Amino acid sequence: MLLNSDQIFDYLVEHGLCSQSEQALTKIEPKDSA
Repeated sequence: MLLNSDQIFDYLVEHGLCSQSEQALTKIEPKDSA
């Protein structure tokens, strides 16, 4: 089963494996790394 990043974070947070603050940090990553 394939999940996009949002679904993965929802799953992790729901099961207490990831915090909302960690989710926020990962969303700040630059999309294009040259």
